[in-house]
Amino acid sequence: IDCLKDKNTQSCGCLKVISREKVKTHGLTNHPLYWILQGIKGRCNNRNYTKYHLYGGKGVRVCDEWLNNPYKFVKWALENGWKSGLVVDKDIKALKNGETAKIYSPDTCLIVSQKENSQFKRNSFLIEYNGEIISLSQMNEKFGLKPQTLYSRIKILNWPIEKALTWPCN
Repeated sequence: IDCLKDKNTQSCGCLKVISREKVKTHGLTNHPLYWILQGIKGRCNNRNYTKYHLYGGKGVRVCDEWLNNPYKFVKWALENGWKSGLVVDKDIKALKNGETAKIYSPDTCLIVSQKENSQFKRNSFLIEYNGEIISLSQMNEKFGLKPQTLYSRIKILNWPIEKALTWPCN
């Protein structure tokens, strides 16, 4: 009691308990998906984030559902197959539909491998083949041609895709 009277201590310990309760709002800070969401929010909302100019600076945003409730993001990700090593992608669905990917949301995102994510970026060269939209690097894997060869044949020489894929290399 003397320490309270001489103002060296501000409380009996209850302030520490109260402040701890205020900080713990959702209990997700130890979950990796919480930090994935923080990265997504940072890219879209924080002008000081290193890649903001590629996301928020270009109008990309996070849906209100995920922005305001990390539980909903975590639930969505787990229900859609997320596990350690996989990533959240907003581009693949949009690119395959000929759209620009402008929002992270349950309707626009997929859980994919890092490899698949790297094949579908906003500057990816996509090809329609047999009714499916696939990336140049996927074509490379499927047909064994170097991406540069395919790109040159299709984009520079304007060859039809069939010819570009089947013409022998020197």
